[in-house]
Amino acid sequence: MPTIHLTSCIHAPIDRVFNLSRSTSLHKAVIRKYDGGNLDGGSEGLMKQGDKIRFQLKLMGTKRTLITQMERLEFPEAFNSILISGPFKSLHHQHHFKSISNGTLLIDLLEYEPAFGLAGKMADTMIIRSFLKKYLEAKNKLIKQYAEGEKWKVVIPAEKTTAKT
Repeated sequence: MPTIHLTSCIHAPIDRVFNLSRSTSLHKAVIRKYDGGNLDGGSEGLMKQGDKIRFQLKLMGTKRTLITQMERLEFPEAFNSILISGPFKSLHHQHHFKSISNGTLLIDLLEYEPAFGLAGKMADTMIIRSFLKKYLEAKNKLIKQYAEGEKWKVVIPAEKTTAKT
């Protein structure tokens, strides 16, 4: 099963990085950069355990819809999302957060299996893996930008900065 592993060092407190990672506003900002990209569902503001999120992206010239659900949330160390429906046989995205002396390590582990047998494996080699990695890198870059500056204050409501919801 293909796996994408990314680690980002963000010079900000763990709770801020954790909450930015589950911010619907931040995910919408990343997805809007893609032609036809859209995200809806979930709790407005910060995604919660049990929330279902629908991503729409254009990939290989066709609009694709992917629905995931936040399966587990352990503030502020980890949360996982799993595939409910979409163009994959399976998809499991683990988000891990580790407090370090100068900030937070954000660790993404994305395990997935393309649908459509051999054709899906070929598409993964040529397009899908690169696309998913670039999306995660763009998301993490935006989280870093917001967390290390003042923009996080616009995205995370003040009462949620240390809340477990």
